[in-house]
Amino acid sequence: MKKQQNSLRQQRTRTLIQLGGLVQKSGLMEVLNISPGDDLQDYDSLPKAAQVLGFLIESLEPQNIDIDEWEKAGERRLRYDSTLKA
Repeated sequence: MKKQQNSLRQQRTRTLIQLGGLVQKSGLMEVLNISPGDDLQDYDSLPKAAQVLGFLIESLEPQNIDIDEWEKAGERRLRYDSTLKA
């Protein structure tokens, strides 16, 4: 049981790290003036954390949801980023 819990925790951690990488690629960190090393759980960074959460919440409002368009935009960004590395 404990081995399975560790595996699930590792999988969750990996997914969260990957999500962080996608947030960085999106440009959201720059827009919200979030620097690497900012502790978003620190009281002084509460406004930045609130901006990120607010952005995510607003993006999921029914009138803003267009998953197909999000996917197309994401694919364009991922392709663009991969050409920069080549």
